[in-house]
Amino acid sequence: MVSLSARAESGLDIGYETIRFIDFYFMDPKEVLVKLDDECSDNKKYADDLPDIVFLHQENLNNELLDFLSSLGYPQKDIAFIKKAQRINVTHREYNQFAAHDFFSQEMTVDVQRKDRLLFALFPEYAEPH
Repeated sequence: MVSLSARAESGLDIGYETIRFIDFYFMDPKEVLVKLDDECSDNKKYADDLPDIVFLHQENLNNELLDFLSSLGYPQKDIAFIKKAQRINVTHREYNQFAAHDFFSQEMTVDVQRKDRLLFALFPEYAEPH
């Protein structure tokens, strides 16, 4: 398990969530942490160290799950119900109620996006423009 002290030992200014992500998903987290730098994040050199994983987005779960299962060869008759399945345990709130700009200054947002640049490279749809 990669610890927060590994971040200090690496000398890199990496976000806590990036370290957690690396530890959980990468095949050799310590090796990834050692070679992680701006070039690695920007040029996606980490891709060889990340197993072939399909991430589904909660906000579009039904459609993405249906597409994923279809890609695996599941018969449409067995998975068609997913398209119409109702959400369960849903918290109702205004869209974007917890937008980052409501809680973070522009400077803090830029800092988080820099420290967690690997996560935002993997999931650019969650990066806020700055």
